[in-house]
Amino acid sequence: MSWRADHADTIEALELAAKRKTGAARAVLDQQLAAIYAKQPERDYAAARCIMAWYELDTCRSIGMVVGPIPVTAIHEWCAAEGIDRDGAALVKAVIRHLDIEHIRRERAKQRLASKGGPT
Repeated sequence: MSWRADHADTIEALELAAKRKTGAARAVLDQQLAAIYAKQPERDYAAARCIMAWYELDTCRSIGMVVGPIPVTAIHEWCAAEGIDRDGAALVKAVIRHLDIEHIRRERAKQRLASKGGPT
């Protein structure tokens, strides 16, 4: 998870730039992306699905004064749509809750820093 957070801005920028380029310029950007992804830690299929669910469901969060967790109803709907059984859904829910706790901690720390005039 931390790997993705550490590289998200770079990956997003390279992918956006690659969409606009062709030929040799596109090949250079594709090579840069490949080099970044080559350093990504291995994940098994279940872990990859859980992380995919967490990213896809990020838009379901309530956002007000603070970032909230992903609603359990959204997790259950995602699992049903993906054909994941009850045991698999329990695993997805547990992983998303763990990731949410870390995400919310980081966001709240950023908010505290910002309110004190520090870097975000």
